[in-house]
Amino acid sequence: MSFAVGALAILSLNHAMPALARGGPDFRHVDAQAAWVMHVDVQAAMASKMGRMMMDAMPAAQRNAIFGAAEEMGFDLTRDLRHVTLYGATMQDGPDVIITVASPAIENVLAAVQREAPDYQTTTIDGYECHTFGPACVSIRPYGGDRIVVATRSTQRLVEALQVMDGKRANLTSIESPARSIETRPGAFMITHLMRMDALPGGDTGPASIVAQKSDGASIQIGERDDKAFMSMRVVAKSDLEAQDISGFGQGLLALGRMAAEDDARLKPLLPILRAFRINVDAKVVTLEVRFDPAELPLAQWLGNVQ
Repeated sequence: MSFAVGALAILSLNHAMPALARGGPDFRHVDAQAAWVMHVDVQAAMASKMGRMMMDAMPAAQRNAIFGAAEEMGFDLTRDLRHVTLYGATMQDGPDVIITVASPAIENVLAAVQREAPDYQTTTIDGYECHTFGPACVSIRPYGGDRIVVATRSTQRLVEALQVMDGKRANLTSIESPARSIETRPGAFMITHLMRMDALPGGDTGPASIVAQKSDGASIQIGERDDKAFMSMRVVAKSDLEAQDISGFGQGLLALGRMAAEDDARLKPLLPILRAFRINVDAKVVTLEVRFDPAELPLAQWLGNVQ
C-alpha cells in the first residue's frame, strides 16, 4: 500500500474524547461499544516544549520518512493535522474507529488515494458517502473551516460511527463510566479513557489484570504546563479497600522500575523521573503522577536508536 493510501487509512479512524480547553471535538460522540478512547491535540503537542525537543532530536532520515511523503502531497503533518481520536474494544487489536480533524489539505491525500489505489471506490450507504480502498472505509465531511475524516475497517462500522456523530445512535454520553467523570487537566494534550480496564494489554491475564479486577476505569493524561511536562493516571477502584491494594501494587512497580534503572545504563537517565512519581489515594480514586523537565530525557539518544 502506498503512503497516500496508508496515510489516509490512519488519518481516517478518529473523532471523540473529552472536549479540550483548546476547542477540540467532544470525545463523547463515540461508539458506545468502545472500551477505550484516546485523544491527541496534535497542535498542542507540537507546540509543547517536549514536542519541540523531540522534533529537534529526531534524525533527519527518520523525520523525512515520517513527514516527507505527506509534504510531497501538500499535507504538512505539523500544521494541517489538528486532532486525532481513536476508539477500540482492546488495545491489542488497535482502534476500531479513528476520527481525525485536519485542514482542507487532507483532501490532497484523498486525491492521491484516488489516483494510486487500484481498488478505490466511492459508494453511498444510508445517505453517507463512503470511500473504500484496501482495508479502509473512509468518510470526509466539513468541520468549521476544517475537515473531519472518519475511518473504520468496514462500511457498517463507518456508517455506525457517522450515525453516532449525527446523534442517531447511542454514544458515550449515555454510558455511566467513572473514567469519564475525571476532568481534563489544564495543558493535557494526550488523554486516554479506559471504560474497561481489561482493554489494557495484559488486562485479562497479565500483571495489569490485578488492577483491572479491582477497578471500574481509569484516565491517563499527558501534557505540559509552565514548561513542565506531566503524566497523570487516575484509577477509580471498586472500593476504598481495593484502592489501597492498587496503590500498593503501583508502589511495587515503581520500586522495580527504579531498581531496573539503577542497573541499566540506558535507563539510568530516567531515575530522577521515576523517583519523582507520587501516588495518592482519595477514597476510591488512586492518582499516580509526575512532573518533570523534558530536557531531562535523553531524547536524541533514544530517537537515534529507533530503527
